[in-house]
Amino acid sequence: CPPWDFAWTDGYVLSKDIMDQESELKGCDCEDDECDPKTCACLRKAMTLNWSGNYHEFMDFAYDENGCIQSWFLIGAPIWECNSKCGCSSSCRNRVVQKGRTQPLDIFKTPNFGWGIRARETIPQGAFIGIYAGELITEKESDHRAAIYDQIGSTYQFNLDNHIIKQFRSRVSRLNKDERQEASVWERRLEQMEEGGELVIDAGLWGNLTRFLNHSCDPNLFMYPVWTEEPSIYRPFLAFFSRRVIEAGEELTFDYKGGATEDD
Repeated sequence: CPPWDFAWTDGYVLSKDIMDQESELKGCDCEDDECDPKTCACLRKAMTLNWSGNYHEFMDFAYDENGCIQSWFLIGAPIWECNSKCGCSSSCRNRVVQKGRTQPLDIFKTPNFGWGIRARETIPQGAFIGIYAGELITEKESDHRAAIYDQIGSTYQFNLDNHIIKQFRSRVSRLNKDERQEASVWERRLEQMEEGGELVIDAGLWGNLTRFLNHSCDPNLFMYPVWTEEPSIYRPFLAFFSRRVIEAGEELTFDYKGGATEDD
């Protein structure tokens, strides 16, 4: 039996040192059940966050009609979903992560790496797998817990800020002058994030199936920052999507160092 010494959550549980954000959640004013990507304000938010411009080229949502990442969408690029303040309905194509996991998965004992996750059925390319859920803690608290985790030889901590900053820096270096000016607002915010201390997701006490995902240098999952009901740029969900078709019985893995970029 796998260890169940944690409380289940499919989101973030804020530690006592993390304050609720005071930013106001805003949505699009689309009136139809499904948003038109040409006019949706949520897509425009994503366009300002997507620091390499493929949203501008395709003018479409990251998801196709089946809720899978589109083939043109850049690995690790940000996704801003429609939310509870939006005028569209729950059937809008720009709502995937917020609906939760639909792919059936199994926890199993691997030969060499403890417990892992495998596909129960064939998973199509670009399918949503789950978010890395857990307790959101400060860098100081993370260091304190790391010393304890080192003693027991196990850790479930993942640096939220490093992933966002890594993806951002890799894109800004390739922007033209106009695009760089557009990204400058977010660059200043990310600098403030670095100065204010990092945020870390700890799935040791709170989490879901993703805490059992193992590392691979050739992973079959990629990670994307996704905003659903969170108004702050600082706290996206880190969502896993399938990199390719994953066969039934195949183990699911990701790169613990934060995943690849579109250049890999």
